[in-house]
Amino acid sequence: MLRGLNLTEAQQDQIFKMMHEQQPTMREKAKEMRAARKEMRDMMMSDNYDEAKVKTLTERSAQAMAEMAQMRARGANEVCCC
Repeated sequence: MLRGLNLTEAQQDQIFKMMHEQQPTMREKAKEMRAARKEMRDMMMSDNYDEAKVKTLTERSAQAMAEMAQMRARGANEVCCC
C-alpha cells in the first residue's frame, strides 16, 4: 500500500509509529479469535455439543475479527490522511 509514495523519513516514522501502537490490541483480538475457534472445534468433536455455546463462540470470534478489520481500516485511513 505504501510503495511508490515517496514518503519522507519523518512520514515513514509516523506511519511506523501508528502501525506499531495498535499491535498489542491486534494481538489480543487475534488471540481471542483463535481461542474461540479452538473451543468451537473442540465442541464440534465433543459428545457434549451445546448449540448455545457454539453460537456464543461464533459470535465472539466474529466480533474479534470485525474489531481487527475496523482497526486495519482506521489505520489505513490515518496513513492516507496524515
